[in-house]
Amino acid sequence: TITGMAARAIRFPGDALMKYLTSCKTILDRSDPQLNHKGAGKNFSLHQFFIWAFYSPEKSGGIMCLYNVTAQNFDLNPIPCVDLQNPTNGKYFQYNKNWIMARFKEGLTIKMLDTPTTSFIEYVPAESSWRGILAPGYTFIHHLFVEEDDADHRLKSELLQCSEQDSKDTNGMVTVLDHTNIETLAPFYEMHGFSEIAHLPGFVLMGKKFIESAKVPTFALSVYEYSHDKSHDVIISYADQSEFILYYLYRMKMEFERLGFQVRMRKLESISDARQSGSPYGTLGIFLDGEFLSHRLMNETQIEELIGTLDLNEMYPEVHNLYDAPHHRSFY
Repeated sequence: TITGMAARAIRFPGDALMKYLTSCKTILDRSDPQLNHKGAGKNFSLHQFFIWAFYSPEKSGGIMCLYNVTAQNFDLNPIPCVDLQNPTNGKYFQYNKNWIMARFKEGLTIKMLDTPTTSFIEYVPAESSWRGILAPGYTFIHHLFVEEDDADHRLKSELLQCSEQDSKDTNGMVTVLDHTNIETLAPFYEMHGFSEIAHLPGFVLMGKKFIESAKVPTFALSVYEYSHDKSHDVIISYADQSEFILYYLYRMKMEFERLGFQVRMRKLESISDARQSGSPYGTLGIFLDGEFLSHRLMNETQIEELIGTLDLNEMYPEVHNLYDAPHHRSFY
């Protein structure tokens, strides 16, 4: 096995170690991908596959591996959509295979650590990102996720350093954090040389330049500058990422309608659609009266709490004094 090969490799000194690693890599490259520990051997250089593999034996009880998830082995490595969790029970969603296959064609890279729980980084050329950003020539980090305890950030650091190595010939790297992870992830990124370069309410764009003369990335469009039509409708813009997400969008639509709102669904068909949607998150945005409200899936309680924070007197002045207005409970 890969773990066995790596464990034995520790006992080899100097040149003998490199000869041993080379022979192991040759065996792996010739083997059946499904016997090749999720296809890892075919996707990594000798240096990446074996040197980076030795990152955490004390945590795992053995040697872990870093490997690529590709269109060829994706079925063996389902990727959770960790930032759009099930709003009812907190479980992760799984991406639709067709969605991921299309993203691979746009340059998506996914690298996973063979930890007992999910650990991966997902990044793409910024021009191909379905986020509301402008960062030509940069690499955009979609997700950096480590499910197990990583108090010293060792696992996240391994994943980030790997992506930086892959992106060394670009202008740099950027990522978008929101109010749910700014407090925890911003210090981590700053530790690795990132800085806050743009802000929107509830969002921060963090970046690290590799070329000092490169243009500074920005959000594509301020949520305050963008406006859907002012029809008092709730508009949900979405990308078809997962059947589970579509299910919860339907549930959200029904809940908004129960509260008296008209709801329109707007499917995003392209990167350009997502970038110009008015949502910094890109692939999901919830708008009321032309104003961006949220990019999160919500259950009934969360929707009621969100509506309860809005100044509907200001948003709906024409019905302020109507007792039987659809939203009268929120006016008083």
